[in-house]
Amino acid sequence: MIIDYTVEKLDAALKIAKISTQGQAFVLANWERLLPQIKTYVAAIMADWPAFPKIWESLNLPTGLDEGERSVFMVAAYCFMMDASRQRYLERDYTEEMWLEAMPDISWHAHDKEDGTLWLDTCNNEFNWHFSILNAHNITLGRLQFYQRTCPFDFPEYGVAKDDNVAGFHIPANGPLDIEACKASFRRAQDFFAKYHPDWDFKGFFCQSWFLNPIYRNYLPPTANILRFQDLGKAINYPNNSKDAIRRVFAFRGVSIDNPNPPTKMQRAIQAIIKDGNSIANGAIFIPKQ
Repeated sequence: MIIDYTVEKLDAALKIAKISTQGQAFVLANWERLLPQIKTYVAAIMADWPAFPKIWESLNLPTGLDEGERSVFMVAAYCFMMDASRQRYLERDYTEEMWLEAMPDISWHAHDKEDGTLWLDTCNNEFNWHFSILNAHNITLGRLQFYQRTCPFDFPEYGVAKDDNVAGFHIPANGPLDIEACKASFRRAQDFFAKYHPDWDFKGFFCQSWFLNPIYRNYLPPTANILRFQDLGKAINYPNNSKDAIRRVFAFRGVSIDNPNPPTKMQRAIQAIIKDGNSIANGAIFIPKQ
């Protein structure tokens, strides 16, 4: 597929992706000098389209870019691949509305900075998450995103064994953790897989995330949305070294983990967990079909 590397195409795609006004201005002011590298990068990705690139592990961003340049690079690459993405969704008989619902994913990872620049929180030399949105591997259905996978753990109380089919899901940072909106997404996902992938049977829904660690039950009130979400299924702990809770709850909000008076209950809970010598590692959850 021939890709249209024009400012008009980029400008239109930024709007579809719902990048902020500040972010759009920053990308449009800086993308052109990165264009030769962007073209090379996108061509390498598209060589295996729509499969994940065979050279994935070595498909890193160009070296020597600062934080703002990396953000511009990834946003522009994403935007220039959106025409191919739309075609992919339609080839799978997904609707254009589903494609439009998915494209703002990159804006949920983009943060405006006080100096007028843009910070993309997935800029750690990888593009695979965004690629999974573009190639329709990962489908956005309301509040949540879903994809086919197998379960890495046993959940005997639900009759689920390791390697059984489950619908993996992700909770993007695009708003509050509205429990009813999440339930609506699970219902949409059941309808989606039944309609578009009727031969793929799955036991339920599975996710690994920083806020699924059962430890929070000891530090938050039962009315907290994190605990209400855990109550939808079975949340478990498992050995891992993730510190994503600090990144999500502190760094993304510009608050230091060492702040003696953090402003939110969640930040204070994490500080207390660490002070008590307990783990803030990721947890996992299985949620049965509803």
